Amino acid sequence: MMKLLILLLSVHLPIQPAFDIKLAEDLKRYCPLTNFCENDEATSTEVQEGREPCCRPCSCKADCGRKRNCCFSSLDTYRIDETLQTSCVTPVVDDNAALRLPSYHMVDKCPGSLTTCKGKYPWGDMYPVYSHENGFIYINEECAECHGVGNVKKWQVGFMCEKLESNVVSISNNIELALAGNSYGDNVCKMHFAPPVDISVKSERCIAKDRIVNTCPKTANMPTEAENYCQTYNATYTQARFDVGDVYANFHCYVCNNNYPTHFYNICVSDLLGTKYLTQQSIMVLFQVPPIGDERNQNVLSTVSIRSYDIAKNKNVMSCMISLKTPQHVLTAV
Repeated sequence: MMKLLILLLSVHLPIQPAFDIKLAEDLKRYCPLTNFCENDEATSTEVQEGREPCCRPCSCKADCGRKRNCCFSSLDTYRIDETLQTSCVTPVVDDNAALRLPSYHMVDKCPGSLTTCKGKYPWGDMYPVYSHENGFIYINEECAECHGVGNVKKWQVGFMCEKLESNVVSISNNIELALAGNSYGDNVCKMHFAPPVDISVKSERCIAKDRIVNTCPKTANMPTEAENYCQTYNATYTQARFDVGDVYANFHCYVCNNNYPTHFYNICVSDLLGTKYLTQQSIMVLFQVPPIGDERNQNVLSTVSIRSYDIAKNKNVMSCMISLKTPQHVLTAV
């Protein structure tokens, strides 16, 4: 009788990192509005406009490295940042404008290059586009092209203006200067860019590394547990606001750097509104270019929404039409 030998193979799969019981309990208690790795999703409870949970979520999904929101660094199989082709970019033309806008992961270099992709715009290289093909943000169309990406959508062109008189001529003149590349110095309108309203790029938000505190201070009475947790997981935390000041790699990094406080906030000021300590006369302008074929396109007349920067009221105070001499192709949305 022939004996059939069955060989049983034991396959040792790598152990996926996870939150231990104590850490999970801490997060559930101090970050109740945020989801950490549950069902592999990274979600948080929606709160009022201009606010968000102080703990940002993280993910354990297989594509978390693509979105750069892995709870644990070992889960990142994409290693996008190691290509040195992306940067954490604030979408403003003048770096000294001090506009508190959210920053985003953007592809800003061509393959094999160490310099920023050059744009063909009077104001410089910045004019972000979103790729429908892969979900990446490119700093301009030229950068998308050198990566072989063609199906893109331009971001909205916007301006933040201070100390303007409430008249169309003053607004138009200042915007013309900015579009011509003169958005520096005494010009009160600073040029920026906003994501298309019909596309969510929330997962592409980032915090500049020099703003993130990811270690505990070396003190004699520092509990080992606190230092270990600070180094263990990635879930950005702040105690006040994301648009300015220190941001921590996670809740435990905040705790160990602030002498173990006993009071914590759950809801903080978001960076999504681009808030800034502006006067009541300050305005924000976003272009809405008329459809192709509209006779208003002859002079690039654009519907402009002017909004008060009173965060509490957060309402439009005026809407008007302005005429710009800027070539149509510069502002036309794709």
